[in-house]
Amino acid sequence: MPLSSTDPAEIHPQVLDLTAHFLIAMPGMEDETFAKSVVYLCEHSDRGALGLVINKPTELTLPKLFAKVDLPLDRKDLHDTLVFGGGPMHTERGFVLHEKQIAQAVTFADMKAAPLTPDPLAADAPARDCAQAKPLSLEQQLLQALQEEAERAVQETFYASSLSISDGLEMTTSKDVLEALASGGGPRKVLVSLGAAGWAKGSWNLSWQKMRGSPSKPALR
Repeated sequence: MPLSSTDPAEIHPQVLDLTAHFLIAMPGMEDETFAKSVVYLCEHSDRGALGLVINKPTELTLPKLFAKVDLPLDRKDLHDTLVFGGGPMHTERGFVLHEKQIAQAVTFADMKAAPLTPDPLAADAPARDCAQAKPLSLEQQLLQALQEEAERAVQETFYASSLSISDGLEMTTSKDVLEALASGGGPRKVLVSLGAAGWAKGSWNLSWQKMRGSPSKPALR
C-alpha cells in the first residue's frame, strides 16, 4: 500500500504512539541500511524513535559474543542462538529484548503439595535430635517461600538499564542481564542484537516515506 504522507499520525490517525509496532521497509527503499528490514520500535515519542532490526541475524552466536566479554554461557538452550544486527547506531553495544520476569505466586495449595521443611533452628541441635525436629507449619512455609520469591524477583527483574515496552517486553542495555544469562538465569526468551536503529525528531519523517507500521510482538528465542 503506497504511503502518500510522511506524518506517522496521518498514516495511523488512531495511533500516536507507535511503540511496540513494526516498521517494515517498502520494496522500493534505496537506503541499504534499512532495505528489506523489519524494525521493532521499542520507544516512540516526540523526541524521536528507537528500535531494533529483528530480521537480520549475523553469523555470531551468543556463546561467542559472551566469550568476547569474558562471560561463560551456561544456558544450553541459547547455545545455537544467533546475534542480530540491530541497526547502524552503537554497533559495538548489546541490546537485549526480553520478556518481563514476574515472580510466580505461592499458595497454600503449593505448600500442601511440597514436602515439609524441618525447622532451620534444629541445625544447632545434636545430630540425634535432628530426626525429631518439629516441621514448619504451612503458614511458616508460606511466609518463608514468599520471602524467597520476593528476593528472587528483585534479583531477576532488576537490571541497571532497562526500557519497559508494552506487550510485556523490556529492552536492556546493561551488562547485568548478560551476567544473569551467563549464570544460567535471566529471561527465558531473549533476542540479542548489536546496534540499534534510531531517528531523531527531525529525521523521523524521512524514514516514514518508505516505511509502514503495524502493531505486533516479535518472536523471541
